[in-house]
Amino acid sequence: MMYQELALEQKEERKEEKRRAQKGFTLIELLVVIAIIAILAAIAIPQFTKYKRKAAVSAASGALAQCISEASAIYADNGSTSYSCQVGDTQIDIVLDNNTGEVSTIEGVSPGSTFTVTYSGYSLSCLYNSSNGRVSCE
Repeated sequence: MMYQELALEQKEERKEEKRRAQKGFTLIELLVVIAIIAILAAIAIPQFTKYKRKAAVSAASGALAQCISEASAIYADNGSTSYSCQVGDTQIDIVLDNNTGEVSTIEGVSPGSTFTVTYSGYSLSCLYNSSNGRVSCE
């Protein structure tokens, strides 16, 4: 009887040792981690895309404002009324009024009208407001 109890006890100890020696994660634990990562990615990716577009809008607006300033500076220096500059993937043509040096057209449209600029893969609709000299894109 003593021998059987001892054998049973040793068998239980071996089972316990095997259980302690096993390392790793269960399938359920791995699935929970994957689900959490998927939820976080579903939230983060659209936000990242939105921030990228906002950055392209800001950069295009700034680049257009700089082009208009450069065109005005060239007009002041030598009276030239046409100026071209690169904004993103778009070649922008600016024409100034002969008498005043004010912007007459940007990309063939008068101030207050929209024109399209491609910047960082985004097609942006831009507007030049001649009353305050600001460029806005969306």
